[in-house]
Amino acid sequence: TPDYARALEWYRRAADKPHAPSLYHLALMHAYGRGTRIDHARALLLFDQAADLLHVGAMYYLGVMTLYGHGVPVDYTMALTWFRKAAQFEDPGVAPPAEDAHAELSAAIANANEANKAALARFETPLVEDAAGVDTVGVS
Repeated sequence: TPDYARALEWYRRAADKPHAPSLYHLALMHAYGRGTRIDHARALLLFDQAADLLHVGAMYYLGVMTLYGHGVPVDYTMALTWFRKAAQFEDPGVAPPAEDAHAELSAAIANANEANKAALARFETPLVEDAAGVDTVGVS
């Protein structure tokens, strides 16, 4: 049986050094509420500290958290940035899901932009001119 309380204490001690893997695991504990209550803001801060120390998994989770708005407002551009950073390190455990997340989010944004353009185009009213070439839109 996992002893989350003990793990939390040891990760806290190591994170104070700072030790990137400990920051990362402590962030996961806060993100998932293991040994502590769920605290996305605290997890985000710890992931950010680990990412500053080039922890690739922390970079990926920063992408996930900004994508879904855990501890921070949703920010698709920032999520793309974190997924791209995580993928560039070519870590075999992180790069493939980071690349997939980046590609999926990029495609979703492109699709949303196209849908918005199409929706706006349906509501555009072409100018109607009378025989004299005078704009009559809105004239009653």
